[in-house]
Amino acid sequence: MKLRAQFLLNFTWLLVARLQFYYNVSYLLFALLGIILHPLYYTYHLLSVIFRYKKLVNVLQAISGPIVGIILTLLLFVIVQYIFSVITYVVYPEQMLDKACSKLLNCFVSTVDMTFKFDGGVGSSMDPIYKVDEEAKSVKLDLRRLFLDQLFTYILLVLLLQILAGLIIDKFGEIRESSERMEEELKCTCIMCGEKGDVIERKTGKTLEEHKQYSHNLWNYLFFIGYIKDKPKTELNGIESYVDDCFKQENISWLPYSLGEGMDEENKEEASRAKLKDILDTFKIPSDKMQAQIISFTLPQMILNYC
Repeated sequence: MKLRAQFLLNFTWLLVARLQFYYNVSYLLFALLGIILHPLYYTYHLLSVIFRYKKLVNVLQAISGPIVGIILTLLLFVIVQYIFSVITYVVYPEQMLDKACSKLLNCFVSTVDMTFKFDGGVGSSMDPIYKVDEEAKSVKLDLRRLFLDQLFTYILLVLLLQILAGLIIDKFGEIRESSERMEEELKCTCIMCGEKGDVIERKTGKTLEEHKQYSHNLWNYLFFIGYIKDKPKTELNGIESYVDDCFKQENISWLPYSLGEGMDEENKEEASRAKLKDILDTFKIPSDKMQAQIISFTLPQMILNYC
């Protein structure tokens, strides 16, 4: 009964702590809104493609990662737009189409609205920078307008947008490199001892898969943690108490990192090797309670990973 309650508690916590949970809730909510109110709400379900492909998730992470920099850049973008709208309102209010600059607020809203609607920015929605004098048969250029339009284009449409894109692209490249590096490490390295597959094969004569299966099996370590948590604290021996204290302090010094089987350097302390041997020997203790306990810890995560 206690084990079942702990399982339900762990499962509930893992469930509500995942972003996927809130997406599924919103998925259900929009489905109900589509049934009750209007089929338009079904379009939200198209976003499910994001969670089906890891690369699209990485794109979202590339946007959410540098979110502070993106927000500050957008804030600077709006401020610069406001500065240009003030200049337009003071100097060229009559040149905006449909008297959009009759008021400063209207001028600012029009500037924001027209920034990306025309290739040349706001200048494309204003009168031309040249005026034809039919009597003198000449063309008069407004150099101030020309300078203002070019400044608007280069600062807003080129510089700040490139900064914004650079933040996202850099983060996406960082996420991709990190993902590729992690996959390569998991494929070619023992995550328990940190040794490369070729080093393991050269020094022990075992393949990496054999080493992971029989020497440094990750599940053995998980079962050992479950065994310690299930065992009364007063019955723990010296090694088990040491590992229990390390686990509580989030200290991984008890793990055989850089101390793989058959790879000990001659100058390694004998005590470290003895301690490691004692820990590995402890893993072989059979216990039905240990298996049930570790299932209560790992099964919720396994269920969520496969859902």
